[in-house]
Amino acid sequence: MCVTVLQTVYMLGLLVAVGFTMGGMLLPMWVESSDDGIGYAVGLFLNCTKLGDEVDFNHCRKIWDDLTLAEQLGAGAMFLSCATCAVAFAWSCIAYYGICCRRCMTQPLPYVTALAFVLDLTGIICIAHDREIGQIEDLTSDKELGLSIWLCVAGVAVLLFDTLVASGLALSSILFQFKFHLFNHNCSI
Repeated sequence: MCVTVLQTVYMLGLLVAVGFTMGGMLLPMWVESSDDGIGYAVGLFLNCTKLGDEVDFNHCRKIWDDLTLAEQLGAGAMFLSCATCAVAFAWSCIAYYGICCRRCMTQPLPYVTALAFVLDLTGIICIAHDREIGQIEDLTSDKELGLSIWLCVAGVAVLLFDTLVASGLALSSILFQFKFHLFNHNCSI
């Protein structure tokens, strides 16, 4: 049983997307000041600590409670996206390295990956939905976008690419199965 390059790319893409999304959720700065390096909130992540201080979990809890419902739902959607990627990774391990019914087990992967993509994109939209363009421009005019938002956007881009790869793998599996049945039918005549 051989594992193709596209299957390996798909599985690595899932790991990279989860890494980007989790990294973006764990890093506190979405917009950082170029002057003093202090993080400012654009969406979900606020600094729970000042630079060099210990983490105060009660303060972090208060920040979480101060988030709007949409921002909390966005964070939940991003966590669900990571969980969906974990399920897709486990399913692809079984589908690609399993012995029986490899072709039929490949078919759900594009749907699961597309679900993870939609959840991740929904999370970012929920977090930033109440920001006006002018407000974001004011925040970013003299500051730089922080690493967190770029990691989350990169995670969404990787999931979009992975959805296309999974669709190609499922399509090639269907075509191979069709060709196999056509060949067997011609041989029996």
